[in-house]
Amino acid sequence: MSQDCVQSHCYSVRFGSPTTATGVLMNTHRNFLTPGGTPSPTTPWFFTSEMWLAQPSQANYWVEMGIVEGWHMNLNTTVYADFAWWRNTAGADSGWMYLRYNIPDGTTHYYQVSRGPAWGTWLIMLDSNVVLTTGNTGFWTGQPQVGGECYCSSTNEHADTFDMYTKYVDSSGTVRNYSAAGYSVHAGMNGVDHGTYWSWNAP
Repeated sequence: MSQDCVQSHCYSVRFGSPTTATGVLMNTHRNFLTPGGTPSPTTPWFFTSEMWLAQPSQANYWVEMGIVEGWHMNLNTTVYADFAWWRNTAGADSGWMYLRYNIPDGTTHYYQVSRGPAWGTWLIMLDSNVVLTTGNTGFWTGQPQVGGECYCSSTNEHADTFDMYTKYVDSSGTVRNYSAAGYSVHAGMNGVDHGTYWSWNAP
């Protein structure tokens, strides 16, 4: 990866056209993610392959879900896991919410964020099972986004190719495909829009 990614966030992301989605769905496979270097408490590198639901006009309003390989502060080691993360109305991050520890075995799994029981809350679903409910995030509609995020060292970063099939839920509860409104693909990352899915990697 290029020096543009050193000690900063890099992305390969497709932004969806709808901005009033009430949920997002994704299926993808558990491939290799390597943040590189030596992750530690002082260099907590991570690599994710994930989806977001966000308020384009409010950068602090978002919920995200997917796969991460990175440093786990409590376990004091690097983990590969399904995760969720969101920001609440007070501007506080939930932090890493580890849903299930895994290995990059190439199997396909299903991720979903849907409206929760109270306004501003979201259901986090893994393989069709609700695994947790967020607190009040301050929004209940947003823009679907999908791709990879890297907070990496400058040594041996790598991500296999992830094919990410995503849909959104409209205001009537109908699940729909969506077209792209734009992209953010930083140096050192690749991304290809295939229409029904986004494909990305980091060589």
